[in-house]
Amino acid sequence: MEDIKFLGNMTEEYAIDICNWNYDGGYSVYNMTSFDEAKKKNYSIANPSRYSEYLCYGINKELVAYIKLNFKENNEIYVGIGLKPNVTGKGLGKHILNFALEYIKQNYASYTPMLEVRSWNTRAIKCYTAVGFKPVKTIMQTDKNGVACEFVIMKYEI
Repeated sequence: MEDIKFLGNMTEEYAIDICNWNYDGGYSVYNMTSFDEAKKKNYSIANPSRYSEYLCYGINKELVAYIKLNFKENNEIYVGIGLKPNVTGKGLGKHILNFALEYIKQNYASYTPMLEVRSWNTRAIKCYTAVGFKPVKTIMQTDKNGVACEFVIMKYEI
């Protein structure tokens, strides 16, 4: 695996880059709105006061992935991951998740890492299972586009 490095927390430059990532086919549900629209709607990715919730990773200083930490009640921390479209499906997600889990262990040891994933996204589920997440339950909820979707809730088990 190429040399993956922690680049720091979110910046406006990284946020603009991420908002321009475009996924093909069914994965297009992960495409974001433009940065300007995200800013108007006060999405966390365009809100500098929330940039500390993001961990950014790169290869040769190029942003290729990010982790979003979302703190919930009951000492749960939901982990969201985004990979640049041209690096998906190559095993990079496992490495990024392992870095993020180590960060959580060091900084938020009392929190239980959790995540949710669309049930059809078997590529992601395989990645999450490989690093130690286990399915807990399946729920129906509305996604960011207002579409009802089935999601699998997964819990990290050390």
